[in-house]
Amino acid sequence: MHFGKHRTKDLPAELNLQRDLPQPAMTTEDVAKAREAYCVKCKTKRHMLDTYQVLAKNGTPMMKGTCPVCSTGMNKILPREK
Repeated sequence: MHFGKHRTKDLPAELNLQRDLPQPAMTTEDVAKAREAYCVKCKTKRHMLDTYQVLAKNGTPMMKGTCPVCSTGMNKILPREK
């Protein structure tokens, strides 16, 4: 259950599930590549704004952000650590 980037701070500790998840390590080159994602509304690849990394329920790392043109939420699935 994900309530957004800012709302997890306001939740009780037992519901704040994201704080206990391990964050995968990424290099700066990987982060730069991960910030580019496809915007479904604009139908083009764009660099995301306000990016942050989360883990999906199955443990897959994802980068989330917003489109700089239309402000639509964007996400990109990242490779798992080996």
